[in-house]
Amino acid sequence: MKVHCIQHVSFETPAYLEEIIKKHDHTLMTTHIYKGDVPVDPSEFEMLLLMGGPMSVHHHALYPWLKDEKKYIQ
Repeated sequence: MKVHCIQHVSFETPAYLEEIIKKHDHTLMTTHIYKGDVPVDPSEFEMLLLMGGPMSVHHHALYPWLKDEKKYIQ
């Protein structure tokens, strides 16, 4: 299985989930959206993993990438 992770800040990583994914021989791709990375096409993965962060989904002024990410998730 191909898992795509969207990471919002450097300190919120997949951590133990990454270990489980790799233990089961699945592939993990990570988009560091806070660095300006663009998420991969949804046809390239079977599972989407969204990490947390200190922001709210309404903090568009502080985190302009939130609007695009919400469209992507939709």
